[in-house]
Amino acid sequence: MNNERERLLNDILAEPDESGQRRDALLERTLRHVRRRRTVRQLRRAGAVLLLLTIALLVWRVHPPQGPELVNRQLPYVLVRTSPLPSSAVVATQPFAPSALVASAPSLIVASITTRPEDREYREIDDAALLALAGTNAVLVRLGPHSAELVFASATTMAHPSE
Repeated sequence: MNNERERLLNDILAEPDESGQRRDALLERTLRHVRRRRTVRQLRRAGAVLLLLTIALLVWRVHPPQGPELVNRQLPYVLVRTSPLPSSAVVATQPFAPSALVASAPSLIVASITTRPEDREYREIDDAALLALAGTNAVLVRLGPHSAELVFASATTMAHPSE
């Protein structure tokens, strides 16, 4: 069957005096055309790939990928976590029993000293001198920045609570 096609093709294309030159020229022209079309297709594919790479590079340059967040970064605040205190850690106040109340009574040996601004015959003393005058049973209790109270206590109330 192949031989028959070949014979028909030879009959159509060949002229008796050229002896196959026309057939060779037509085949050569067809091959050149096919090669040119293949080259154009390859150039189009390469151009499309190059165009996609250029677009990807431009997009990457305009919007660079973000790196991962640092896990151990310094926070601008201190996070405080709270939880309820156990009931054993809660401090509550209770009224004193009447037997534990401290009572004071006027004494005949207490002296009251009054000073007046117009009498400048007195001298101010500091806390250490006041405590030295008061003796060992006195305690100076600060009530504020410019206020204090001198408290006299008995030897039993001066004992340390752990004793």
